[in-house]
Amino acid sequence: MERNDTAHFPVRARSHATEHASLVILQDQLPDNWIVRIDRTDYGIDGELEVVDRNRKVVGNIVKFQIKGHRKVRFRAQNVVQRVSVSSINYWLEIPLPVILFVVDVGQRIVYWIDVKSYIHDKLSLVRPNWRQQKTTQIEISTRNRLPTSLERIAQLALSHKEQLKAYQVTLQELERAAKQGKVRRRADIILSEYAQNVMAQREAEEEMVVADFIGYHIFIHLFKGDIDAWEKYLRDKGGVEQLLKDYPFVIWLKQQLQEDKNLINRIKNLVRDTTA
Repeated sequence: MERNDTAHFPVRARSHATEHASLVILQDQLPDNWIVRIDRTDYGIDGELEVVDRNRKVVGNIVKFQIKGHRKVRFRAQNVVQRVSVSSINYWLEIPLPVILFVVDVGQRIVYWIDVKSYIHDKLSLVRPNWRQQKTTQIEISTRNRLPTSLERIAQLALSHKEQLKAYQVTLQELERAAKQGKVRRRADIILSEYAQNVMAQREAEEEMVVADFIGYHIFIHLFKGDIDAWEKYLRDKGGVEQLLKDYPFVIWLKQQLQEDKNLINRIKNLVRDTTA
């Protein structure tokens, strides 16, 4: 049967071909036993990468990633330059897992990468302090950050986050035992108020509190069932010195955030649900 050359047919977009090629190149440069899960919804995250240990055990060492493929990447000095939306960055900062940005030079089959949360905290917020007021901003990736030579650093990034989660669980269990046994003492309100205000002022001066707040969200939901007043009362009535110094300023800050953002409680519940084994 002859084909009518004048008929119209779907045409594959060049961007789709580049996207597919970049993903193939990324997977080619990762260890065979690492697991890549693709997320087709694409709200700033293209998938997740699970690092399998040397004994081939799958133990939850996970990082999220977004991948950007180009036929020709942009360079500035010794850095690859990638423009990203600020909405994507805001989303990355809310995710309670490490997030990697992969930039793939499809023509040269080179994969560059960066730990975006560390980059935002250590560089972007210093060199472009007003980035949150923009629609897009640039991320610069050192050309030394390329696969497969830096695979061990990605593995360490996933592992270090897992170790932090273990520490958080221990802290949560200790707080639960203290609450059940009633072994903590009452403190003066005036000391709490002054200390809380000082710490809250420091919080507002910092760009990123995602990791530091993660355990607080779990305590808020698991132990106090999302009742911020109950948590505040517990600390005032029974809080030990260490709990008051660490937890009370966070509780006061979170209480204000909940009053200002009525949907925040639902986002916290979803975050805790998604990160609870």
